[in-house]
Amino acid sequence: MRRRQRFTPLPTPAVVTDELNPLRVSGFSALLGGLFFLLIARLWLLQIVRGDAFHEEAAENRSRVVRTIAPRGIIVDAKGRLLVTNGTQFSVYLHLDQMPRSAKRPKAKVKGEPPPPDPVTEAYKDRVAQLVEITRAELDKTIVAKQGAISEPIPIRDNIDRHLMARLYERQDDLQGISVEVVPVRKYPVASHATHILGYTALVSADDLKNKDLEDYPDEKRYRGGDYIGRAGVEKSYDELLRGTSGMESFEVDARGRRRKEVAREPAQAGATLTLTVDQTIQEAAEKALGGRAGAVVAVDPRDGRVLAMVSAPTYDLSWRTQRFSDDDYTKFVAPGEMNRAMRPFPPGSTFKIITSAAGLGEGKIGDGTYYTCSGVLPIGKGKPKKCDAVHGTIGLTDALAHSCDIFYYHVGMNLGVEKMALWARRFGLDHASGIDLPGEMGGIIPDAEWKAHWAASVNKKKGWHESPMWFPGDSANTAIGQGFVTATPLQMALVASAIANGGTVFEPRVVAKATAPNDPKDVLYQLTPKVHSELKLTPEQIDRIRRGMRACVTSGTGRSAEVGCGIRVYGKTGSAEKQSGKDKGANYGWFTCYGLHEGQPSEIAVCVMLEPVKGQNFHGGEVAAPVARQVIEAYYFKAKK
Repeated sequence: MRRRQRFTPLPTPAVVTDELNPLRVSGFSALLGGLFFLLIARLWLLQIVRGDAFHEEAAENRSRVVRTIAPRGIIVDAKGRLLVTNGTQFSVYLHLDQMPRSAKRPKAKVKGEPPPPDPVTEAYKDRVAQLVEITRAELDKTIVAKQGAISEPIPIRDNIDRHLMARLYERQDDLQGISVEVVPVRKYPVASHATHILGYTALVSADDLKNKDLEDYPDEKRYRGGDYIGRAGVEKSYDELLRGTSGMESFEVDARGRRRKEVAREPAQAGATLTLTVDQTIQEAAEKALGGRAGAVVAVDPRDGRVLAMVSAPTYDLSWRTQRFSDDDYTKFVAPGEMNRAMRPFPPGSTFKIITSAAGLGEGKIGDGTYYTCSGVLPIGKGKPKKCDAVHGTIGLTDALAHSCDIFYYHVGMNLGVEKMALWARRFGLDHASGIDLPGEMGGIIPDAEWKAHWAASVNKKKGWHESPMWFPGDSANTAIGQGFVTATPLQMALVASAIANGGTVFEPRVVAKATAPNDPKDVLYQLTPKVHSELKLTPEQIDRIRRGMRACVTSGTGRSAEVGCGIRVYGKTGSAEKQSGKDKGANYGWFTCYGLHEGQPSEIAVCVMLEPVKGQNFHGGEVAAPVARQVIEAYYFKAKK
């Protein structure tokens, strides 16, 4: 039997281990401790110090607050009939802060220059313009004109139809930053009606936001980018009252910014209701009587200066102002009717003889025995003789007014001198704006010797003319009949007739009677208080002499076509004046200014009509302007008062 051998493993060498270095252990521990400290500090900063801020930011990422535009106040006529109201339209808004951008934004190649456009954002704008059906240039122009904070959306297209709105909703997943909002828009029950009184609204501009007058608005009415502001007419002059108080909508959104749930709502408050002094019946009668011819009609109440009607033609439909239109459309449909001829100065012609008569009576140059001989021609100085339209023979004040004798007034004007005529013209309210509560009024010109000297120096220097700075007797003669350098507005000449009607008081005209809270007509925010501009300081006998001449003008003189009858008396003065410049230079404006009254009662209406010659027209006031005034007075007494 073989003996088993026992296995014994080979011995292994001992492993020699170096002792741990205390410095290395300490350093490693310090590093770990530092990192741990930084982690704790960062967590403390995020959770404790900035926790609230991040919480708010997270809330903002899932919610939006949108300011809702308030409807402007409605506008009604003196009897409460609607002239301007509000409708709604769908508008497309672009949220600039939600437009997509590149993860790494392009940098400027040269220091100090703007960076190149972001390709992602530019591609997005192309898609937006195509989808909203506007040109890229229009979109860029709107964005450049953006005012206010970047978080405030801007309207890029107004008044879209339901088909486009449906397409936008279909593509909302692809185009975040686009929203469709319901916004108020001005509506006009009658097209092209009272355009120059009402005015219009337009998007607020950078200059508007810098306007110090707007800084006085209450905080809740302050303008922001994308708002609409009154730009003309009462929309402008009573903008603060008409402007409503903006509201607020808060809602939750998803990751793409789409609305999911309404959180809170604060409704917008409409602006004040504006009641005009204008009577729609009289306004429509004046518009119809003018018949679209270039010119103006103004009717005022002699008792307090209320404007009963104001028409300027050509005009335009204010509905154009509620939409965006091309330059061609503006030139064709809007621009021809923008000028308010009722508040623009023109040579008033013989209607000015009312003022010359008042000056002659007031200064003692016309008395009971004042007569002049009219042979049809009057030599004055070395210039061409002054002419009259007829040979009137020996004539006094009443017949001179009735038949518009220029020779009589040449004598009166030269006896008065220009300074006295200017004094009385200004007393009637000429030479400066009347103070009407409408923007854009011009004052006209009442010349005197000083004015002519300045004018001559100016035109001689700028145009190389050789005008004399001296005031000549012929200048006084021209001024006396409302020609030469004299200009006045139809509104001013209506106030001239009004002052004779009421016994010598010149009122500041007004078109707004009151403003009331939108939901409570008893809460009056503004009430018209008549304001006197000046007093003529003529005696009742002197006023009566002018009235006799104006009445004779209608019964037997140049204004017979203004007679109404049926117990209504009309007192008026015709006028014709040469156009001084333009294509129709030398053609005549046709004027008639007057007042009407029911026998035995004070006058309640004064009217001025002016027709401007265009395209070869030539007017005489008694033939064309007086019939217009008659129709306006008939509308007042036979329709408006019923």
